Amino acid sequence: MGLLDGLVSGVGGGVGGRRPGLGDTIAAGAILALLVKGLRSYQATHPTSGAAPGPSNAAGGLGGLLSGIGGGGLGGLLGGLGGAGALGALVNRFQQRGHAEQAESWVGRGDNQSIAPQDVGRVLGEDTLKELQDRTGLNREELLQQLAQELPEAVNAATPEGRLPTDEELHQIARPS
Repeated sequence: MGLLDGLVSGVGGGVGGRRPGLGDTIAAGAILALLVKGLRSYQATHPTSGAAPGPSNAAGGLGGLLSGIGGGGLGGLLGGLGGAGALGALVNRFQQRGHAEQAESWVGRGDNQSIAPQDVGRVLGEDTLKELQDRTGLNREELLQQLAQELPEAVNAATPEGRLPTDEELHQIARPS
């Protein structure tokens, strides 16, 4: 099971359903960024005519998620994850814990700086890692490796204007094109 597959199956609660203990947390910010990245990747490879995409293995199984949501984008799901506030909390955590330069590069318009898996672990902390492990089914090493690889691009995909989006802008970003 991949990172996005595990997160999608672990988000639950239905459209607009807030999962207890998830909204407005650092884990929610990570999940939100990864979902936006997956959606944008899916949209880039599957042009739509306004209809919801059908099931697909593209973008970590995101096609199945989108068909389950009903083609209205991820609006309700984004709100259930804490919206732009959760994304901001994630970026803020990296800034506060000694990785401001990397986090700012992910949000900004230049190249995304990389981050080592062990640094992701130190920034996110044990509680967040445990929550993400429970949701993905990945062991700690796999989770950290995938987060280090995916988070820079995921945060970048969720911040196309070079700054943290408002909730409304985040919903626009996640709306099918």
